[in-house]
Amino acid sequence: VTVLHEGGVEAINDVKVSISSGGVYVVASANVWHLSSDYLSFAWKNGEELFFEGNESSVCINDVFAVGNDVYMSGYTMNNRERLAATLWKNGKMIQLYDGEWSSRAKAVFVAGDYVYVAGEVYENSKIEKAKLWKMNTKSGKIQTIELSDGIVGAEVTGLFVVEE
Repeated sequence: VTVLHEGGVEAINDVKVSISSGGVYVVASANVWHLSSDYLSFAWKNGEELFFEGNESSVCINDVFAVGNDVYMSGYTMNNRERLAATLWKNGKMIQLYDGEWSSRAKAVFVAGDYVYVAGEVYENSKIEKAKLWKMNTKSGKIQTIELSDGIVGAEVTGLFVVEE
């Protein structure tokens, strides 16, 4: 996939699609080492580009999940300490999931019932990937963090599927 934008043409290395009654949503990210930021990310709804907060800096969108007219995207941004920060976007509004001392990435998102589930990892001590699950209540906005690994051996999350009981 190739995208034309203000800075030129970029080859996209990752594309995700989600379809809901609200439309077809597509997100894509590219490594752009020749720009001041490391990543460019794009989002479209029914072929029209979507705005999302934070895209003026280094942002990587890894996944998308749409429910009705709501669209959720997971990925990461660069925080003020020059660390990657796991991030969730709901309808373009940025929600930091982890903005701690270590770098973190959100890689997958899934919505079930009143909850948004986001899976990713935190690089504790800058070396070991520790898998995490963030569970956000869509009504209260409260976010719960669930450890998926013990951090003794690195663990990476690449996908997520939730079955409601």
